[in-house]
Amino acid sequence: MSLDGTEDLLVSRVAELLRTHVTAYLAAEVTSPDVAAQRVYEYPVPMTLMPTLDLPALLVWREASREEPQGRHDYTRTTLRIDCILRTTPADRLEVRWPLLHRVFKAVQRAIREDTIPAVVGPPAVAARRPLVGEAGVKWLQENATTVRYDFVTDTGHKNAYPFFLSRFEFVHLDTVPGVTPEALDDLSLYGSVDLPDYPQAAEFIVPEEDP
Repeated sequence: MSLDGTEDLLVSRVAELLRTHVTAYLAAEVTSPDVAAQRVYEYPVPMTLMPTLDLPALLVWREASREEPQGRHDYTRTTLRIDCILRTTPADRLEVRWPLLHRVFKAVQRAIREDTIPAVVGPPAVAARRPLVGEAGVKWLQENATTVRYDFVTDTGHKNAYPFFLSRFEFVHLDTVPGVTPEALDDLSLYGSVDLPDYPQAAEFIVPEEDP
């Protein structure tokens, strides 16, 4: 395998979910091209180096990992960073466009939750079709570890703003074998029927929504 041929399976499958679902979820409630991600990066990119034409952009990368043995399986607990940078916003429009950040985050959250924590786990053949569980070997999403922070920066003249959020999602997953193993599918039976608690809303960062 060459240096340029390696793949982080967990990161690539999360990026695939975001490319496929996030814009579709948002399109049902926000009729604006500003919500359609132009690019999903699978590595960290400093905001100062982000091409304007790539905005809005989503960024996904592995921030931290540690081994976590689970019975007869060796799992890894990984924190993924999932960030979003919106398009340039005139400073005098920041207030009315600020709620869009939260909408995008909720779409990201929904895409990941629906793939990793179904209400009822179906047969192995059904579970295997979910990219995170079936291909990246995710055992569970640690929902109470999810965090999000909303913020913005301005250009040197303070005439334009760049709204963004920084979020972290924590997964427990198999990190050695690409694809589904029989043992991983056996573990899916542990899910059964589960309740889906709400994520932190970070309401202190959200201003009342107004018509643009």
